[in-house]
Amino acid sequence: MIGTFRRFLRSALPEPVRMSVALARRQLREFGPRRRFAARPDGAPSGAAGHPVATVTQPIKRTAFWEGKYHNISRGAELLDGVRIAPGETLSFWRLVGRPSEAAGFQMGRGIRGDALGGDIGGGLCQVSGIVYEAGLRAGLEVVERFPHSQDLYAEEDRFAPLGLDATVVWPYKDLQIRNGHDAPVTLRVAVEGEEIIAAVHGPAALAAHDLAIERIDGMAERHVTVTRIAPDGGRAVVSANRYALPPAEPAPPPCPIGEALRTDGFAFAGLADLADAYDPAGWAAFAQSWDRMPRDEYMADGGTYRRRRFSTFALEDGAIRAKPPQPHYQTTGYNPLNGGIDRHYEPIEPAIAAHPLFEGLMRRCGALFAAARPPEGGAWHVEAHQFRIEAAPDGEGRPTPEGMHRDGVDWVLILLVAREGVEGGVTTIAAPGGEPLVQRLLETPGAACLIDDRAVRHEVSPIRAAGTAMGYRDALVLTFRAEGAAD
Repeated sequence: MIGTFRRFLRSALPEPVRMSVALARRQLREFGPRRRFAARPDGAPSGAAGHPVATVTQPIKRTAFWEGKYHNISRGAELLDGVRIAPGETLSFWRLVGRPSEAAGFQMGRGIRGDALGGDIGGGLCQVSGIVYEAGLRAGLEVVERFPHSQDLYAEEDRFAPLGLDATVVWPYKDLQIRNGHDAPVTLRVAVEGEEIIAAVHGPAALAAHDLAIERIDGMAERHVTVTRIAPDGGRAVVSANRYALPPAEPAPPPCPIGEALRTDGFAFAGLADLADAYDPAGWAAFAQSWDRMPRDEYMADGGTYRRRRFSTFALEDGAIRAKPPQPHYQTTGYNPLNGGIDRHYEPIEPAIAAHPLFEGLMRRCGALFAAARPPEGGAWHVEAHQFRIEAAPDGEGRPTPEGMHRDGVDWVLILLVAREGVEGGVTTIAAPGGEPLVQRLLETPGAACLIDDRAVRHEVSPIRAAGTAMGYRDALVLTFRAEGAAD
């Protein structure tokens, strides 16, 4: 009730009055001897700022209002560069940058206002506050005030920083404030070089950088992100636990039934709800965690060490599943010119996973969908199940389909995304037999799936790259179906 009244009051008051009230409330909160604020240096920043304790680099993405955004980021970096934070002092973003206005030298740039991306005077400054926040965390500074965005409005390929390390600033309501709790002064250096912004905290050589661990759980309507700071001595402390609402989905055309799409188009995209009888979060977690126990694929002819894999085969007839004895995986070089032509022996899928209700349910559901679209000769399916983990190191890439655009030499294929952590790329392309792309789609949410008529179309998945400085990975389950007894 009180919150509703406050929102009504804010909407009823003119903007100048609301700002005056916000400024008065902030000055009251920050009044007193316990809060000392760092100030901008007189003159140009000194080149000697001590040992670089933590450095963060981010790309400045080309977007709408690019020129204004780039100008604002450069202006914000200039106003923050060289600020010395004495022990016990607090860096306040808005005290140093000031109100963003045309009179202060800011331009119209891309920013977030009202949970929407658009033009705003000073747009782009949130990237400056965000990179300062991350640099401060990594340098062991204390967070006094920081606000996350309320919505996650970015696609993975548009991010300039990991979700959870953002720090939105709205003058004069929301500020970024970080305090130097060390026994020695530190200096903030911020610069724009080309299309990158770099923030670094310098201090005595005795100070060491902290690591950050980010845990992200994607739900249907929001994303939960927890950031944990890891001290040089191994101590861990949660610094933030935020929820980001997902933007409302654009109205989609009426969905085409999966079976009809397979018959007419040769492919279909689906979700876990379309392929599993019931979603059990605990069951899904146990199922997905088995990808953490995958041996490395030793048969990569390109010399890559980025793939982990398990492989098992099954017979499926009238809904009954029978596990087959271990056997090698074989493809001709016509279907797999990179790794084909040899027997490849892999560790089997763990028995508990092969008998998991989710795994068996997926196999039965897909078998029924495929049989309805084109029944197998003889009535039974030979099913090959592949667990894949493709890893991407910060200095390399992982290739989900190193053989390129291809067919698998079977009747039908299911590709189910199990997990996607800390990576960019991995776009699925479906192509006509001649190679002309028909559709491209990023399987982004665990449980997203693509079903393919292997006789009608070809497919590939683009390489993945680490989104940050840590190893990332993409987990997938691939089930292939061909008529029992048919030649490979």
